[in-house]
Amino acid sequence: LFVLDGSGRRAGVDFRFNAWGGKHAPFDSDDRVSALLLDHLAVERIPSDMILEGGAVTVDGEGTLITTEQCLLHPNRNPGMSRQDIEAELKARLGVTKVIWLPYGGL
Repeated sequence: LFVLDGSGRRAGVDFRFNAWGGKHAPFDSDDRVSALLLDHLAVERIPSDMILEGGAVTVDGEGTLITTEQCLLHPNRNPGMSRQDIEAELKARLGVTKVIWLPYGGL
């Protein structure tokens, strides 16, 4: 995911990837794609240890993020992270101020 700071400078948040909760191993090469792409584009990399796969969140650009409990709270994705931990990471890395949790569903 790309983010902009207050001056419009772009950075990329490098969340971890584990192939939808470990369904398709090996996935270590897939997990490295974001870092390699950001390096190739010469864009600042903001690392995160949280698992976040494409389509798991939607952001309105005004500070609100929508996600699902089914995905981000799944024990195969972010074990040991509570809802509060995940919200704190999303707010810190993406600059959102409000997180809306849906129980399940495709975003």
